[in-house]
Amino acid sequence: MKKLHFKKDGRHGYSRWYWGAGLIMFSSIWALNTWVGLTMDELVYHLTSNLDGTGGGMIEKFFIYCMLPAVLLGIFVYILFAFLAKRGFIHEARADRTKKERIFRIIAWWIPWIMVVWAAVHFNNGVGFIDYMKGQIVGSTFVEENYVDPKNVDLKFPEEKRNLVYVYLESMENTYADEASGGAFNENVIPQLTELSLANENFSGDSGVLNGAIPLPGATWTMGGIMAQTSGLPLQLDIRHNAMSSQKKFFSDMVTLGDILKDEGYHQVYMLGSKASFGGRDTYFTEHGEYDIMDYRYAVDQGWIDKDYYVFWGFEDEILFEHAKEELTTLGNESLTTGVPFNFTILTVDTHFEDGYVCDLCENNFDDQYANVMYCSSKQVSELVEWIKQQPWYDNTTVVLSGDHLTMDSDFCAEVSKDYQRETYVTILNGDPNGGLADSETGGAKAAAKSTGEARTYSTFDLFPTTLAAMNVGIPGDKLGLGTNLYSKTKTEIEEYGLDFLNQELSKKSKFIAKLADIDMSTVTGGNADADVIYMDIELVDYDLSTNKGKILFKNVSGGTENTTGFKFNYYENKSDENPIVSGEMTHDTDLGGYTIDIDLSGYEYGKSKFVVYATGGSGKDWETMDISPIIYMDLMLMNYNANQSSQKLEVTAHGNYTKKLQPWVQEQLESYGYDVENKKIPGIKYNFLQKLFKRQRDEIHFKITDTETGKVLYDVGFGTAKYPTKVYD
Repeated sequence: MKKLHFKKDGRHGYSRWYWGAGLIMFSSIWALNTWVGLTMDELVYHLTSNLDGTGGGMIEKFFIYCMLPAVLLGIFVYILFAFLAKRGFIHEARADRTKKERIFRIIAWWIPWIMVVWAAVHFNNGVGFIDYMKGQIVGSTFVEENYVDPKNVDLKFPEEKRNLVYVYLESMENTYADEASGGAFNENVIPQLTELSLANENFSGDSGVLNGAIPLPGATWTMGGIMAQTSGLPLQLDIRHNAMSSQKKFFSDMVTLGDILKDEGYHQVYMLGSKASFGGRDTYFTEHGEYDIMDYRYAVDQGWIDKDYYVFWGFEDEILFEHAKEELTTLGNESLTTGVPFNFTILTVDTHFEDGYVCDLCENNFDDQYANVMYCSSKQVSELVEWIKQQPWYDNTTVVLSGDHLTMDSDFCAEVSKDYQRETYVTILNGDPNGGLADSETGGAKAAAKSTGEARTYSTFDLFPTTLAAMNVGIPGDKLGLGTNLYSKTKTEIEEYGLDFLNQELSKKSKFIAKLADIDMSTVTGGNADADVIYMDIELVDYDLSTNKGKILFKNVSGGTENTTGFKFNYYENKSDENPIVSGEMTHDTDLGGYTIDIDLSGYEYGKSKFVVYATGGSGKDWETMDISPIIYMDLMLMNYNANQSSQKLEVTAHGNYTKKLQPWVQEQLESYGYDVENKKIPGIKYNFLQKLFKRQRDEIHFKITDTETGKVLYDVGFGTAKYPTKVYD
């Protein structure tokens, strides 16, 4: 049996313990000091999604404030032990250790554990980890019981469809206004936005002060806020579903504002000054509405900025608004000449924490940098709105200004009273809530031309139906998602159930949302309330290496609350091909004990070809699996090695959490080659924190096959990484 041996060294061991404990402790302190109001929902989402496009120097700051001190601590402990060993105070042999040394070692051993425990308590107090886990276990049916699926609502669009300009204002709150205007500051740092809101619609009724939306759990960061405002749902992910970075779909069964407007023929654009890939925003806006995405990469390609230009999260709002006007002019002219309505959605960035970005337009009106940035943003957004109002297409255009979430800046709102209810900034201009439709046309959902005289208490979920209502769209029942049309007299969820109750229920796991999320974990995810996984072994059988023909077999199918009744199979020689070269129902083979399909892999190439399989449930619904190409490739590789063992050398290593049980056929193969799989004696490295965090790689098993005569590497490939995400493990 091949075994792996590690050299035992006390100095190395202690230094590694302190490095690891220090990294955990410093990371906990840094994270909670950097992200004020950080929630587990947000943390889970970002740790499972694409980190590409992270701005504000976050990764660099992590190295400075977490990694560097942890490394220095580890080095210090190593030097300390080396020094004490040189002075004869500590010894490697247990028999040589004195009583003082044993006491010293006990204390030294306990200190990193105390650091880890302290960090865990500190982290839990900050993000509510224990409460989050309780919610994951207990669960809630609130969303399922109260969700109004837009698919089941007969929306009534006017004959002349209104355009939409939707501006997500990064971290913008009413809080920044003065107390007399409904804010919490002594001096108003967003006077222009305050004036805009008070002159238009914010659903404050007759109160004469600012009124905004309360972000509920699952909607407290940018992508969560965007999803809440366009779907009426919180962005929740099961902590087990650590896979957002590899997903090609984003809540595919959910109907959003973009989906609705796409079906109505809208030309949709999403413009932002950062990389749309961050947090899965590109996937969301592509899948839900087929938006034209104009982000940092687009700006470079179009020559808006130099390819080496990068500030803050990409490029500043000054440049963003300049090109927003150009794009709006194009869309507006298209709308006027062809009648095609548009939805132009834009996300600002300068006001992102920490302290925002000071552009060339910013004035030094306040002692606080963030306040100056907020004032600058308020001025720029107001100027953009004034420009929009002067355009020939404005009369038929509704404008929505909305903060995406509350700020997470560490100190900007530190002095705000705990009794003050912080809300995102919300203003709707030129809304026409069902003004052109008769009662019979709206299904009884006709709203008042203005909101009711009473101030509304609402969440960002409510902006979903309210935006449509402001575009003269009739909404029978006044509800979509978990949102309520604020122009109506129907109660919002907060008004109906209370804020404390909603915070509690929406912090719990929702099987209904898990179903909508449609997380693809390279096995078949059942489209049921439990989102159960169907497990199966996949292998090549009756395969002839000389002709490259044989069968693909699915056997030992188990799991799922809905019985699997069959599989549909597609094989593409090229991923870009529209039509598969093999397509059809898999045949149930009683002799082989599973489902099979004949296959010719003459043109198969790993990384270029793909297989797509659909499992059919008892209800007749199909669920798509991920590409199974890596498993087929592994089988081909091992079959080739079996046939040529005399002239080939096989090396197997495992990275990450390689102690997971391998699929039986892989385990059998490896054990036949002399690897002690049962006792986890596969050579490899232990769990690599940085690899997991930054490279977004999963646990991996790696194969290298070399021709013993020529030394040529025939195969050198790992399975289980994010690049080829089909799991090797059960």
